[in-house]
Amino acid sequence: MIQLLQPTKRKKVYGITHNERGKPKCFHCSNFGHIARNCSLLKSVLTCREGNDTSLKIINCVAKETNHASEESLSVRLVGDNSDESNSFLKKAKINNCDNVQALIDTGSSCCLLKISVAQKLKLKFEHAVNKIYGFGKQKMPALTSVGRITADIEVDNVKGEGISIYVVPDEAQSVDLIIGRTWHDLPHIAYTKIGKRVHI
Repeated sequence: MIQLLQPTKRKKVYGITHNERGKPKCFHCSNFGHIARNCSLLKSVLTCREGNDTSLKIINCVAKETNHASEESLSVRLVGDNSDESNSFLKKAKINNCDNVQALIDTGSSCCLLKISVAQKLKLKFEHAVNKIYGFGKQKMPALTSVGRITADIEVDNVKGEGISIYVVPDEAQSVDLIIGRTWHDLPHIAYTKIGKRVHI
């Protein structure tokens, strides 16, 4: 039996990588007609935030730690107004054994942040410290800037971390009084787990 083979029609692929004319998409400038390695636009350079060195990736950075608050690199996740009491990471916390404040245990935050109105209400003295604080995602634009810094003890569920650096931020920067980041919950004597809907410290 002889079978005639029909030439197959070639389907045009377009959408993410090509347009309807079959032109490739550049993932650098998002234009069609060339690919990224042939793009004529200036290439953006990844800069190590720790040392501002364009030749180093952050993992290879050799920048030394400094004691200058303005040179620290901080990152936090945005806490929106949709936080509610059902959030198991919301806790009551004490700062320097003062009244309870509403706190959020934020495992993605590298630092602790306190509303300025709460710092004033608790009569906490803070040093002037202007720090750029970055959220996740685009790291070239800071999410906010701190107005000061305090060193204080934070206690949650009868577990205390002493001498914690806390950045004071404008009230509109966060919906909770205190964001508790890794400077507290990464202390060697602190452990936490989530069982069901409850966070245990």
